Amino acid sequence: MQALTSKRYFRLLASIGILIVPLLGFGTTARGLTFKPGTGVISDDTSNKVRSDGGGTYFNIQDCAGVDHIPSGWYQIRTIRADMVCQSHLSWWNFYSPYFYPPPAFPSNSGILYHRYFTLDFSSPADTASSTTPADLDGDGFLSNPEYAPARFVFSKAFTKKATRTPAIIQVFHVNSDGSTNFNFDAEITYIKQATITKVSGNKFARTISLSGTDAIADLSVGGVKVGTYYLPFSVLATINP
Repeated sequence: MQALTSKRYFRLLASIGILIVPLLGFGTTARGLTFKPGTGVISDDTSNKVRSDGGGTYFNIQDCAGVDHIPSGWYQIRTIRADMVCQSHLSWWNFYSPYFYPPPAFPSNSGILYHRYFTLDFSSPADTASSTTPADLDGDGFLSNPEYAPARFVFSKAFTKKATRTPAIIQVFHVNSDGSTNFNFDAEITYIKQATITKVSGNKFARTISLSGTDAIADLSVGGVKVGTYYLPFSVLATINP
């Protein structure tokens, strides 16, 4: 059997999350891996180009988001849990005109049936060939900036013992014509440099994961084809349940 390179291993782990349907607050076991819940906060500081939907903390289960980790240190925030009921929830533009930019902050825990998302701001291309409106990632039928896209943020070594850096990748879910989503990924943002991991004082189960400035350079691929390179700084406060 061919050995897995570190890149192939990361992509294998990244793919596992789409097969998991988490139980309420409890660890889920699949393929010999135990997934445990966590929380995630994406900073909305104006210096960041990857921001939240304004709805605050992403909690596992709540509002159909999914946040979990495995013992190896792998961690993800999903705006939509791998659950067919959650995937049937519609996009923000089903409730607000696509011309209504930005959409209102997500009404966390309100019971409204549209999914959470990430704000992806492509206003800082790394070269002149990269458009500031590269793709319709939220499925509203318009090329706009930012895009308010359903996606997941994956860090393969976020909580790995002694790790100070981790690969980072954002995978954007396919949005159907009716605003619902499915298990497929339409686009991928791959950070060229690894993100910095910083321990949080007083909380051994929390990490701040970030990239800033020109270190936050990333390639955007749509349908497997690279369409641009961008500076996409971010800061994520990741917390796991032991």
